Amino acid sequence: MDHNRFETLLRSLSTAHSRRNALRLLGGSAFGGLLTLGVGRTEAKNGGHARAEGKGKGKNKKGKKVTLCHQGQTITVAKSAAKGHKQHGDTAGPCPSGPTGPTPPEAVLTYQCSGPGLSDPGPDSTRVAQTFTAERSGSLRQIQFSVNKLPATTGDYLVQLLRVSGGKPSLSPADVLAALTVPDAAVATSSDATLTATFAGPDLVAGTEYAVALSRPGSGAVGVGPIVTLGGSTCSGKLFVAVGAGEFNEALNLDVLVSVLVS
Repeated sequence: MDHNRFETLLRSLSTAHSRRNALRLLGGSAFGGLLTLGVGRTEAKNGGHARAEGKGKGKNKKGKKVTLCHQGQTITVAKSAAKGHKQHGDTAGPCPSGPTGPTPPEAVLTYQCSGPGLSDPGPDSTRVAQTFTAERSGSLRQIQFSVNKLPATTGDYLVQLLRVSGGKPSLSPADVLAALTVPDAAVATSSDATLTATFAGPDLVAGTEYAVALSRPGSGAVGVGPIVTLGGSTCSGKLFVAVGAGEFNEALNLDVLVSVLVS
């Protein structure tokens, strides 16, 4: 750049001319080339920064988290790792809330009297009770009687677990350990029906003597229908019969077919 042209450039920058005029003058000089180069470098830097920002946004997308249920615990992992977790048994979403609890133990026999039987219909005032000694300790779950339910008979069944006092089923209301009414509709009309009463306790203690009682109030003259077996020594325990609220008396050489289950 010659001296006169440089002087003209300085005067242009020092006056109130527009920036457009100044840049027009600079465009033909070496100094203008340097400015242009500087602007290009600045734009390159800005462009690179924009690309870096775009790349960063991509990483954020890849960094999304997902929730999985892993061996009963809720965890959060990167989305890219979810596939591997699922291949090892993890499931999408949080684990189910609340404890599931252990599986209740299966009910087992603590007493059973079985064998060839015959029906003893009995009037509706009859109560039968079989004494037994518990072979296993556990919480009472079921008492099952074999009964002959005759057609055209009605009336719900009453099943009780009683204490034994003086070798006989107790008559005291305080000695009724459990009681349940089984609806008439829950028992099939059959000469060999199973009447099942389901309980949630009490606890029975192995080696302790109890009695299970059955009655069918309001069923008529031949409504109760327990099935009994002959012999008296076929099953452990003894069969007792009572009329209404009267005293239990032993029925010699007979046992009632019944099962008692605990868990």
